Order: sequence, then structure tokens, then C-alpha cells
Amino acid sequence: MDIESIFAAAVFNAPKAAAEMCKHGIRQTTSDQISCALADLWQFDGSRAQAIADKYVWYDADGEPQQRTDIDWGNVVALRSTRPRLLP
Repeated sequence: MDIESIFAAAVFNAPKAAAEMCKHGIRQTTSDQISCALADLWQFDGSRAQAIADKYVWYDADGEPQQRTDIDWGNVVALRSTRPRLLP
């Protein structure tokens, strides 16, 4: 998988990963999970990061990243592991 596919899958899985964290008593939101995916994206492909992020993420009024709702998520292959990521 290329970095765009991995990023899209991480954004797609973000709500499920955040819910899993909450079940274990760790308060994380979908935005927190997407922030981790954005950090990974910028680390691995800084040259294309903004273009890729704009494709799958929008920012709410508070500046928090959210999943775009105007794309077809059916074309995104979900990650096998929904292991949540903790913010540093």
C-alpha cells in the first residue's frame, strides 16, 4: 500500500479506533486519531502531505481535523488492525 492508501485507511478507521480507546478508559476522539494519522503522513511524505490530507480531511470551526463526508469511503481499504494510536 502506498502512503495515501494507508492514510485514507487510518482516517476511515479513526472513529472505530477512538471508540476502542474509550472502552479501555482512555479518552480519545476521532480528531485525536486523525491527528496521529496526519503526523505520520507528514513524517513519511512531506512533499505530497497537504494534497493527500485535503482529499480525506476537513477542519471544523475549532480547527480539529474531521473525516470528509463528501467522498466515497467505499473505495478505501480498511486497515486490518484497528489498534488505536495514543497522542504523544
